[in-house]
Amino acid sequence: MGIYDFLQRYFIGPIQTDEGYNLYNTIAYGVLLIAGAFGILRILRRLGVRMDRGLFTAAVPFLFFAGFLRALEEFARLTGAGPLPSSPLFLTPGIYLLVASLALASLLVGYYLGKDYRATMTGVGFLLSIGAFLLLALDAVAVASGNITSISGESLRLRPSLFLRILVVSLGLAVLGYLALQRYGAATRENGLILWGFAYESTAVALAVSTLGYSAEQPMTQFIVGSSPLLYVALKLGLAMGVLYYLEKEVPVEEETHWLTKLLLLVLALPMGLHDSLQLFLGL
Repeated sequence: MGIYDFLQRYFIGPIQTDEGYNLYNTIAYGVLLIAGAFGILRILRRLGVRMDRGLFTAAVPFLFFAGFLRALEEFARLTGAGPLPSSPLFLTPGIYLLVASLALASLLVGYYLGKDYRATMTGVGFLLSIGAFLLLALDAVAVASGNITSISGESLRLRPSLFLRILVVSLGLAVLGYLALQRYGAATRENGLILWGFAYESTAVALAVSTLGYSAEQPMTQFIVGSSPLLYVALKLGLAMGVLYYLEKEVPVEEETHWLTKLLLLVLALPMGLHDSLQLFLGL
């Protein structure tokens, strides 16, 4: 198999046909994510900008934007409708590059204008998130009117009760995880948000596979959820708690890697949870 055939089979093809992930693109995307994160960290250091709690907080709105944007792309691709066109740019890895570029650009604008770059990032991310959320609201209205069908020809129906169930269960799990970390002196506001992101994503996947017969994009995820949805949720939440406990105890809060690791954890959980739950809500 030549290089082009390899790339077509394991990277380009899965994006074009929505086959999801395989061993090769999963590893490659993971390496790109880590390399990109440290590349951005290097840029920040050249500017004299530290990766700290303030910058972590400023990046959070962009993760909501990423989740909303991914849900908008899914709606457009599966229905041929909606205000956003379907594009590989809004799929992995394009969406990570797009959102990271927007976040970095907003930081640079604030930095070179002599403004509070954290406030600039927060404001831009918030506006982008609100805009994407309003577009999703238009999609929801269109589905509620009964005028939207999927590519299979079936009329879509909103699933508000399932969405609420995901939200309530994930919040409950996050609270339990937070209380456990609190017992060992590792509970912070940021850790609570990360725990909710993992609980949100894993709950959405577990309910989609177990109650609606969906297939997870990751083969290993599908195997675990198919065996036991509760096990999948427990593994994801337990992994997050273990990493967070290690960070609080072994990596000083003053170190940039402390906050970079937390940001990467949130990147891997919150946008996916938003995308999955909103996909279910819209009946996709």
